[in-house]
Amino acid sequence: MFGLKTEKNRNQKQSEEYFDAAPGTSIRFNPRLTEQLTQEHQELLDIYIRISNSIKAFDAKGVAEGMKQMKDLLQSHLLTENIRLFVYLDHVFANDDVNRQLVREFRREMDQIARGVMAFFNRYQDIGSGKYPLDEFAKEFEELGVALNKRIEKEEQTLYPLYLAQY
Repeated sequence: MFGLKTEKNRNQKQSEEYFDAAPGTSIRFNPRLTEQLTQEHQELLDIYIRISNSIKAFDAKGVAEGMKQMKDLLQSHLLTENIRLFVYLDHVFANDDVNRQLVREFRREMDQIARGVMAFFNRYQDIGSGKYPLDEFAKEFEELGVALNKRIEKEEQTLYPLYLAQY
């Protein structure tokens, strides 16, 4: 942030400096990217479980805190995936219609999911106020969890191996 060099940034830069950029971009392959994204998936699932536990305990404040954490992490995760993964793969597969189409379908699907998830977060941004019944929120939150879990599995089983195959 603000151009500061963190240990994570230095390690990422060092790990990427030996790889060529994707054609037409300055985005380099990062052999640790899928590991980072998978770790973020686990963090998102952990936050989801904490929020679920807060719902069961009728702890609106805990739900609100978890929602903020989840939204912040998800936004950061989506930006990283969008640029570092999707743009990279789209350019790498510029001459491979099958894989390029697969990447674009993943990206379109993720954009739809992201819009729905962000709308959910915005709709319930003041969930800690007691303005919304937790049972109504809980039903939608469970549906969100199912969609995110399916997406995470799909990315980790299909998209990330496709990215790592470029190594």
